[in-house]
Amino acid sequence: HHTKPDKCVEDAKSAVRYLRQHASELGLDPDKIVASGGSAGGHIAACTALIDAFDAETDDRSIPAKPNALVLFNPALNIDELVLKRDPAPEDKARAEAITPNRFIKAGGPPAIMFFGSDDALIKGARQYLDKAKPLGLRAELWTAAGQAHGFFNRSPWSQVTTRKADEFLVSL
Repeated sequence: HHTKPDKCVEDAKSAVRYLRQHASELGLDPDKIVASGGSAGGHIAACTALIDAFDAETDDRSIPAKPNALVLFNPALNIDELVLKRDPAPEDKARAEAITPNRFIKAGGPPAIMFFGSDDALIKGARQYLDKAKPLGLRAELWTAAGQAHGFFNRSPWSQVTTRKADEFLVSL
């Protein structure tokens, strides 16, 4: 729909704020908001937790957009590196850097679990995430499915396995 990725980040952050703002009428605990998604959706979910920019002008910024936990299915966490492979225009390079979750990992980030197939090229970004998160004392877990490629979790038996692992992770919080 010709929507730029930074607007997707803005929308996702607004969605987290909406859930918190309307938690009582939705029957939610505003302190137990989980952002989750697969592939590009996982990237956007990670952005809600890690990137401070891209707040909608109409958002009440006193309401946190950062979720309390992340459940990410093969997210693209190193967008800047992926875009560089395409010889991007300067504005595309700058936009990619601005929405690369791994560039913004800092203390206080929410606990995260990531699911990847071992044969998924995007797993490099997950390993980079772990390398940055662990020294900061952040809880970050990587679960891999041996011999599986991108999107493995969309089919049986992996959909059941990853759902169970995500549930175990969330219960542990």
